[in-house]
Amino acid sequence: MIDGDIKSEIEKVWDSMGRRELDVKEARPYELKKYLLVLKEMCSKEKGGKRERRFLEKKRERITRDLNRLKKHSRLLEFAKSATEITDGKFVIGDTKFNFGHGKNFYQKREIIFNKIKSYKKAIPSLQMRLNDVLNEIEKSAEGGEKQLDLRNVKVIQPVMCVKEGGGLQVEGKNNYDVYRYNNLKIFVGKNADGNDQLRNKIGKKEDLWFHECGEKGAHIIVKTGHISDIGDQLFNILGSILIECGGGSKSEIMVLFTQLKNVRGLKGARGSVRYKKEKYRTCHYDKEWRQKINIEL
Repeated sequence: MIDGDIKSEIEKVWDSMGRRELDVKEARPYELKKYLLVLKEMCSKEKGGKRERRFLEKKRERITRDLNRLKKHSRLLEFAKSATEITDGKFVIGDTKFNFGHGKNFYQKREIIFNKIKSYKKAIPSLQMRLNDVLNEIEKSAEGGEKQLDLRNVKVIQPVMCVKEGGGLQVEGKNNYDVYRYNNLKIFVGKNADGNDQLRNKIGKKEDLWFHECGEKGAHIIVKTGHISDIGDQLFNILGSILIECGGGSKSEIMVLFTQLKNVRGLKGARGSVRYKKEKYRTCHYDKEWRQKINIEL
């Protein structure tokens, strides 16, 4: 049992930090109690048994298999450099499957392959680190060592901070994004991963338009309109200029992809990362005077 005084003190701290009341659909009874029990159980030291060793061995096999698959990215690179034509629809190169859909030109398809190669190269060090950790756990388990708490695997409960504004409660967090206005259109620009997620989950509606630089990490932009006809040449170049400066680059033009927000989904466990569909592409040119053509809302 969780000591009543401890639970009361924790809840007081949460309330003082601005914990909000969840809707009925979001409510999880005794969530705090379960969380503390799990932490208590994880903190207790237990001898590694056969069941744990079997679990670790399977984990090692999965990571090794994934690592070996990612290390074959050279085959993708060879194909991308030598290919003169890439067909629409589903496509398989080695162990990697692609679905290019329809309407993309050869260079857009090749860009997708290059982005996959980049993601593979980036994932290799992380997988290698996980494999080393598992091998160390297997060694300790074989020696009958004590199981230690790994705080990296503990789920963190983050309270939602709120501020009173206009008599109601609104989620605070404008520091994570900027707001501009162009004619009658409102434009939201994420300044970091949390800001990108906040735009997608809290601010944007499913019919709004979502913009991002093709093949690069960086800011997400949401324009509050469901009609692409509202985005003229000048506004396209303004959006491209914002993305260029947010990325810290000095490019004269970039390829921007865009789609309606309902076609964008966040990746579980990866802040700011998304997958998307039904996207379209547009080359945007850098306009050094874009700030004079747009208003910022403070």
